[in-house]
Amino acid sequence: MAQDKDGFTPEDIFVTEITHRHLEIMIQVIEMSIRKVAIEGTDRKEPVLRYRNPDHLKQLFSFDIEKKPFEGDILRLIEDLITYCTKTGHPRYFYQFSAGLDMHGLLGSWLMDILNVNTFTYEGAPLFTLMEKFVINEITSLFGYPETSGGIFCPGGSLANGFAINLARYLKFPDVKSDGMNIGAHLIVFISEDAHYSIHKMAALLGIGERNVIAVKTDDFGRMDTAHLLQLIENYSQRPNYHPFMVIGTAGTTVLGTFDPIEEIAAICSKYKLWFHVDAAWGGAAIFSDKYKHHLKGIEKTDSFVWNPSKTLAVPQQCSLLCVRNGLLMKSAHSFGASYLFHDKFYGSGHDLGDTYIQCGRKPDVFKLWMLWKMKGYEGVKYHVNCLLERAEYLTNRIKENENFKLVCEPSYINICFWYIPEAQRGQNIGDIYQEIDKVAPRVGEIMLRNGSAMINWQPLRRFPNFFRFVCCSSAINDSDCDYLLSEIQRIAQDL
Repeated sequence: MAQDKDGFTPEDIFVTEITHRHLEIMIQVIEMSIRKVAIEGTDRKEPVLRYRNPDHLKQLFSFDIEKKPFEGDILRLIEDLITYCTKTGHPRYFYQFSAGLDMHGLLGSWLMDILNVNTFTYEGAPLFTLMEKFVINEITSLFGYPETSGGIFCPGGSLANGFAINLARYLKFPDVKSDGMNIGAHLIVFISEDAHYSIHKMAALLGIGERNVIAVKTDDFGRMDTAHLLQLIENYSQRPNYHPFMVIGTAGTTVLGTFDPIEEIAAICSKYKLWFHVDAAWGGAAIFSDKYKHHLKGIEKTDSFVWNPSKTLAVPQQCSLLCVRNGLLMKSAHSFGASYLFHDKFYGSGHDLGDTYIQCGRKPDVFKLWMLWKMKGYEGVKYHVNCLLERAEYLTNRIKENENFKLVCEPSYINICFWYIPEAQRGQNIGDIYQEIDKVAPRVGEIMLRNGSAMINWQPLRRFPNFFRFVCCSSAINDSDCDYLLSEIQRIAQDL
């Protein structure tokens, strides 16, 4: 093969086969990731994060892409990447989004990537297509949906919420699919004031508009006030050119972990013929707990719900599902019938899932969930969820017993929100010491992050000053980690 003027051949760029050297590098990368992430990265003696400021990190890591193929030590770059990456499987990672490190899900993720198949048609991914239909049926049945229901895997809960809004709009105004938003009316979506911010983003994306997303008041525990919801529905239903069409409840709010009263809202939506969607991305895992699944009572009466196994079951990201009571509606709302993909097939066109989706190219995210579920079984998943709930209960009790801390509200799930109260402010109303309390959590959280001793989020909420938000989403967390967190917060706060 001829060389170009820079002195290298196309073989240097286009790898056409796996050589011994490539195989050696892959094995070394796998070995390194297991050792530094799965073993060292879950060791309590190691930091959760080796924090560096952005400018410092730019100096430590080589981001540059040069004209010629890289001839340096790629293993060194990968080691640097692992070194300065947050260890989400660490038992003192009390942050949101990641649910620890599970070997079954990890194996599924690795195999899914090396196969690199696309699940838009049956011939593109035969087993994964069948697996996807099976798992969705398993989940809809678990949540009490009828056999006629269906679902799709989505790239995250935010987009899944957006797909649900689109389905609700299509059912109310089917011509929007072909003619666009030319209906001369305001479409109204009702949410609680603690709902996920994705609802506003999706309303903007779909042309509904952020201002047409109407917030319903919540009670002291963060639950939607159904009396206020009824008042708002009546109000907007009487306005000219305003069309309420959807209510979105939340099962496990982002901050407080609260569950809206699903059964009450379902009755209201049935009366007013509104689509009822539940964002259970966070709280859906409660379905596996005999003690906590009552929070999801009535979810079988909804029109759709979202659940993210990646948030609580330790399925590698991303793994999110939108489940819909009327399974046929998705095909009607989403399909275009592109003949170069979806035509009469010798195996039957009903096995091609792609036209049910908004996306075309798509990884088989189902495999990570199926692999974990297959290996653990229902009992193993139930045990995992119960471990999270037990740790949350343990920390709640420790906070109640310690005069240095105060709960923001009684927890209903695995979110524990609390303040550290400096000695000089103990016994006073939070509103009277707002300024002093507001500074504590951000400063303590920053110091823990810089030290790598723990990761925990903090934020204000309505009338409340900044508080810590402990999220128990990893079964690696034990009672001693909860004790450590409180002692570390107290140690740092006393030194401020």
